[in-house]
Amino acid sequence: MPLGAELGTRYGPRPLVVVSGQGLSRADGVNLARRIASVEPVTDLRPNVEWRRRRDLDALVAAGVAAGGEVSRRMIEELRLACRKERRSLARKTAHRVLFEILREISSERPVVHLTTNIDGIGSAIAAGEMGAFWPALHEPARLGEVRVGLLRVLEGGNGFVHLPLHGEAALVVSGEGALRTFYGAPSSLSEDGPWQSTLELGIGGDVETIEDRLEISRYGYHVFRSLIRGEPVGARGEPLPAADLLVIGYAAASRPAKRRFPFERIASDWLEGVNEHRQRLDAILLESPENAASRRWFTNLGFRVTSHRLGELPARLRQILAI
Repeated sequence: MPLGAELGTRYGPRPLVVVSGQGLSRADGVNLARRIASVEPVTDLRPNVEWRRRRDLDALVAAGVAAGGEVSRRMIEELRLACRKERRSLARKTAHRVLFEILREISSERPVVHLTTNIDGIGSAIAAGEMGAFWPALHEPARLGEVRVGLLRVLEGGNGFVHLPLHGEAALVVSGEGALRTFYGAPSSLSEDGPWQSTLELGIGGDVETIEDRLEISRYGYHVFRSLIRGEPVGARGEPLPAADLLVIGYAAASRPAKRRFPFERIASDWLEGVNEHRQRLDAILLESPENAASRRWFTNLGFRVTSHRLGELPARLRQILAI
């Protein structure tokens, strides 16, 4: 049965949680790791990065931030420039468009929450900028309290579409007062409500394993993820809902042993190991590649139905799984 067909139980509409990773962006030709690996200050750091991870965006950003000074500044600026360039070609981001068009349609009958670990901002630009998903920081400064209120409104109303960037974004900055804002210039050039800091420095610039300790939007986003897949209330005011169906797109979970301690892997395995008592749908879509073999095994062992796609096939696979 397609994911869009399961509308819920007698307790109310069953939410749909969609988690996307770099595989979604790479399906649309976006490879930020390759882009910053060629930036001179970052190339000098590559000997300090384990050779298996020299194409790993998280590892490269962490090395750049750890180096500090001009290396960190140049790397983050390069990422902002690359993401700004990608925003000028949104019409060609077919995989993103297919996904968010379908999620928008599904959200008329059930709550849909899209969580992304991508930092390129493409998901925010299309989901919130064009498809009506709730993510207020795309348009103007927004505090986390506004995000909480909007998400609860969708869950309590039984329909609607919410988008949250779990790991921050290249163009997402946060003020000392906790306001979030999408800004493609240097954070230091913002004077009001400052000082502002890049969410990359606070987020994947450290250890992703502990990102919830440093980045408030990450802590809240993973709380939402944990609560929804368990069927627990989101926040003090929230009401319990049926455990959410879960679709994971292009996220190479547990691709190496250390990644099993990342928030997504930790939360999913803590809940899903053993009997799937809520009978929620669990789907994962991964690129057909030897590099994804460990991820495929991890998802399969947790009870996911894993679908593979070749280059260029992701939009078609999304239409099949999310058909309504």
